[in-house]
Amino acid sequence: MGYQVEETPHGIWIGISHGFFNRVPLYETAPPTQGEIRSLFRCYPILGLHYALPPGSRGKPSYGYFVRDRDYDLKHLHRKSRKGVRRGLENCQVRPMGFDELYHLGPPLNRDTLARQGRDDPTLSQPERWARFCQAGEQVEGAQVWGAFVSDELAAYVTLFRIDGVVNLLHQNSRTSLMKLYPNPALNFTVTQNMMRTPGVQAVFSGPAGHWSSPGLDAYKRHMGYLKDPVVFAVQLRPVVKHLLLSQWGRRIISALGCRLSGKTLCQSVKAILEVAVLSL
Repeated sequence: MGYQVEETPHGIWIGISHGFFNRVPLYETAPPTQGEIRSLFRCYPILGLHYALPPGSRGKPSYGYFVRDRDYDLKHLHRKSRKGVRRGLENCQVRPMGFDELYHLGPPLNRDTLARQGRDDPTLSQPERWARFCQAGEQVEGAQVWGAFVSDELAAYVTLFRIDGVVNLLHQNSRTSLMKLYPNPALNFTVTQNMMRTPGVQAVFSGPAGHWSSPGLDAYKRHMGYLKDPVVFAVQLRPVVKHLLLSQWGRRIISALGCRLSGKTLCQSVKAILEVAVLSL
């Protein structure tokens, strides 16, 4: 994908967001050592590091969504979700796709989903970034994409990546005009069930709660049988950045100018990062 990547003893760090390195996988909670942190700051001109820690650590309490039951079935779902899955499976064909197929069929679903959520994601909205993502999916072992089709039209898709025994769901997007046919529940259920029946797979991870999460999304995942595992997210700022951004003057500047200059998505991201940085002190 063209990102800066660095591996340390306690994870892989990827420079994907506004001058910060994020550690992956997002459920890795082993604390990085001070030596790792100093090495990353020394080697890269980054503003800070974002990573997960065990519950009870200093930072922002959160959680991740997991299915770990190898017998995952309709009985694990809330009754309303079971109804939605059955309707979706009646209306849709759920099957694996190729990333080349996704490259051609995915953009309308990306636009619809970003519009519904009121946000932007360059990987999904910029043609060159989208092309690079789909090319990477074709090349990298462990990447898959599944789709829910209504006749020949793609109604929903999900991309996923397997890391050791955990399948990570990455992007899930859908066509607004076809959501009434329940493609998302059918897709989520089929993919989760298939993954949990795959030899060597121990869990399916549907991401952490983040600043884009909503009560509706939380209820949807829980009703689909995903359980919430507690985690704490921490931000370690470069010392000079910490002094500037977390000072009273720095916060006033960001509050006054950030949204007007950088747009809604970036402003929300910066505010979320600073909030976690304060809690991590």
